Amino acid sequence: ELDRGGSPAKAGLALEDGWRHKDDWTWRVQVWGIRHRLLGVSPLEQGEGPGLSLKVNKFPPDFVKDKNRDAAKVFQKDDVIVGVDDRKDVRSESELLAYLMQKKAGGTAEFSILRGGKPQKVTLTIP
Repeated sequence: ELDRGGSPAKAGLALEDGWRHKDDWTWRVQVWGIRHRLLGVSPLEQGEGPGLSLKVNKFPPDFVKDKNRDAAKVFQKDDVIVGVDDRKDVRSESELLAYLMQKKAGGTAEFSILRGGKPQKVTLTIP
């Protein structure tokens, strides 16, 4: 209930289905360190389609000290991440990072990727 000029007024907010999934926080500078530490890659490129489709374009420069160094051994440029740990609820980079942040250090994540168009599974250790 709001106060409008001394008179109470009711207010409501209608949100469309899936409104939470439209929130992409991965563009923020603060996320760069999280992405580097967990995935060891620079921003991922979102592909088309309803499921997860994230293209690895590049890796952080050498001067970035806090990064997952194993990632360069696991991922290659132009790999497309299409899944993680067989989860169906991870559909974007922000959801992927949120999921990986919940894992304990030393844990692993199994990624389903397309490398050269061919499906493959790779495992990344979370630092």
